[in-house]
Amino acid sequence: MVITKDYFLELKPGTDTYYVRSRTEEICPFCDGKLKVIGSRGRKVLRRDGSSGHLIIRRLRCGSCRHIHHELPDILVPYKRYDAETIENVVISFSDINKSIEKTSSDYPCEVSTAMRLRAWFFLCA
Repeated sequence: MVITKDYFLELKPGTDTYYVRSRTEEICPFCDGKLKVIGSRGRKVLRRDGSSGHLIIRRLRCGSCRHIHHELPDILVPYKRYDAETIENVVISFSDINKSIEKTSSDYPCEVSTAMRLRAWFFLCA
């Protein structure tokens, strides 16, 4: 995965799907080779308000080592369905794991068990 910070979203005509387009040329994280676009794929993202969105992300191949990467915007977290803002809010909303947990729709759009797994994943990565 290549995470890009300098990008723009282009609306696909007639749909609610957005193309993710990077403004910079990406390089391979393994060998620093040049990446070439070889295709695209869809990616569903769940937002804090409970709505979902559809993004089309590019597939890139390194010309040197031949690894395939996906170009993700910084609003997405690799291998997670929820966007970065939602995961951040879930982690912040559980300040103490021993307290009773009450779900409020303004904090996160998922069930308590999913929120607990997201929180556990975050602290394992940190």
